[in-house]
Amino acid sequence: MNVLVTGATGLVGTHLVTALLARGDRVLALSRKPAEAGSGAEPVVGDPAVPGPWLDRVRECDAVVHLAGENVSARRWNDAFLKRIRDSRVDSTALLAEALAKHPRRADGTPKAFVSASAIGFYGPRGDEPLGEDAAPGADAMADVCVAWERAAAPAAAAGVRVSHPRVGLVLDKERGALPRMVTPF
Repeated sequence: MNVLVTGATGLVGTHLVTALLARGDRVLALSRKPAEAGSGAEPVVGDPAVPGPWLDRVRECDAVVHLAGENVSARRWNDAFLKRIRDSRVDSTALLAEALAKHPRRADGTPKAFVSASAIGFYGPRGDEPLGEDAAPGADAMADVCVAWERAAAPAAAAGVRVSHPRVGLVLDKERGALPRMVTPF
């Protein structure tokens, strides 16, 4: 299978690329830092939120896994940073969805797949309320981002692409991400 992965050099992306290569898939790793794309992956240079030649590579893929987006824990949130978070997710998803809508089928005629990450922030702060996947979105800024982010994939779904939005929570890794910073006080 030919899989384009955005955010391929990020925490989740690096693990996914390794797993896809291990099962024998061809991986196109979209990154602004192609030197970090990982051994065995084909680096594709580009910013997923900015149109460019990289979008032509969507045509040759059976699936697109979209993990790219501004790091939400990179700094304190203000209006400008929240806009960067939103734009990095919504704009890139819209670009990919439109590219997939132009070429929604694999070579064998079956639909392509678009796994476009979202976040548990979709649900907003709800205390102890039990929530399922069918729960309504929250009413805070991150929930608004997640709703717009998921809606941006609509052109691909309308063209018959199989679209999935895994709502990812805090990802812990012993070497990267939030966990090393959280362990420091202990």
